[in-house]
Amino acid sequence: MRAATVIACVLLVFLVEGEGAAHADDAAEALAHFKAGKQAFRSGELAEKLGQRDEAIAKYRQAVDELKKAYELQPQPVMLWGLGEAYRALGEVEPALEAYRHYLADAAHGQRPNFRAQAQAHIERLERARTAATVAAAPPRSVTPTEAQMPSPTPQTTPAMTTTAPAAAPHDRARARPAAIASISCLVVGIVAVAAGGALVGHAFAINPDEPGITLVERAHRIDSRTQENTAGIAVLAVGGAALVGSAAAFGVWLQRRREPRSPVALISPVAGGALLTVGGTF
Repeated sequence: MRAATVIACVLLVFLVEGEGAAHADDAAEALAHFKAGKQAFRSGELAEKLGQRDEAIAKYRQAVDELKKAYELQPQPVMLWGLGEAYRALGEVEPALEAYRHYLADAAHGQRPNFRAQAQAHIERLERARTAATVAAAPPRSVTPTEAQMPSPTPQTTPAMTTTAPAAAPHDRARARPAAIASISCLVVGIVAVAAGGALVGHAFAINPDEPGITLVERAHRIDSRTQENTAGIAVLAVGGAALVGSAAAFGVWLQRRREPRSPVALISPVAGGALLTVGGTF
C-alpha cells in the first residue's frame, strides 16, 4: 500500500512538471508569434507609406495570422488590440469591431487607459463608417403605382441653377448705403477740388511779373505769388484727381454689386479725401 502511494506521488510530480514545461513552451511560442505579427504590421505600415498597397495588404494578413496563433496559445488582451489594428488597416470593419470589443471586455480597467480610449474611439469611427456604407449601399426606393400616376411637380429654379448673380438682401443694401454716400461725397469733393486746382493754376499763369512800370519789390512779390499758387493748384489738382478717380471707382463697384465694396478700391476714396483735407488745411 505504501509503495503504491509513493508511485502515485512520483507520477503526479512528473505530470505537474510536464504541464509546466508544456505551458512554458506555449508561452514561448505565443510570444514568437506575437513578435512576428507585430513586425509584419509595422512592415505593412511602411509599405503603406511608400504607396505599395498590395505589399501592405499581404503584411497585414500575415499580422492577422500570427496574432491569431499567438492568442490561441496565450489569450492576452494586447493580442486582441493588435488584431483590431490589423483588421482596421485592411478595411474589414466587422472583425475589427469584434476584436476591439473583446479587448475592452478582457482588458482590466486600470491597465493601459490610453489603449482603452483609443479602442473606444476606433469603435465609434468604425460604427459610423459602417452606417454610412449601409446607407450608401441601400437600393433606391421603388415607386408605387399611386406615386407613378401623380403629376410631377413643376421644376423651380433654385439659386444654384441660376446664372445671374442673386440680388442683395435688404439688410445688405442698408449696410452698403454709408459706402455709397461716402463715395458720392468724395466724388463731389473731388470735382470741386479739380475745379479749384484748375482755377489756382489758371490764376497763377495769369500773374505777369514782367509787367512794365512795376517796381522790383512788386515783381518779386508777383513771382512768389505765382510760384505758390501754381504749386498749390497742382497739389490740389493731384489730390482732387485721386479723390475723383477713387470715389468714382468705388461708386461704380457699389452700383454694380449693391453692397459694400471689399476690394482695395473701397480704400481709395477715404484716403484721397483725407489727403485732400490735409492739403487744404496746409494751404
